[in-house]
Amino acid sequence: MAPTDPLSCPNPPRKPRRANPADRNSEYLRIVSWPFFFVQATALGLCVLLYPNATLPRWVGYLSIWFGLSMFPASLIVFFYQGPVAWNGVFALYLPLAMFAVWFNVVAFHLRRGIKARALISEPDAVTDRAVTAPA
Repeated sequence: MAPTDPLSCPNPPRKPRRANPADRNSEYLRIVSWPFFFVQATALGLCVLLYPNATLPRWVGYLSIWFGLSMFPASLIVFFYQGPVAWNGVFALYLPLAMFAVWFNVVAFHLRRGIKARALISEPDAVTDRAVTAPA
């Protein structure tokens, strides 16, 4: 067999393909995911702070905005390969990771508590067949 036979060659010759910019954009979205966290946390924080009868405490709104702003150092991982803002640095990985853990657990706890409180308010009483009102 000839060495150019595609069946005998372990790596058959292929046409070089041009790089597609869409491939690069999807790679950036995989690496730089901080805008999604920023928008979600900031929107939650603004909703808690601007709505006067919010279920969540106001300090959770401030924590959400603070968490959203702490995601900005993670945007520098594209430009640096070593140091505190590199992909494995303190400001680009560990600070946002620690802030996410704190924010996620605090918001999950207070949302669960708020959902339980709302369920108790609107749950009908089995004896009187009317809704039980929460104590003031």
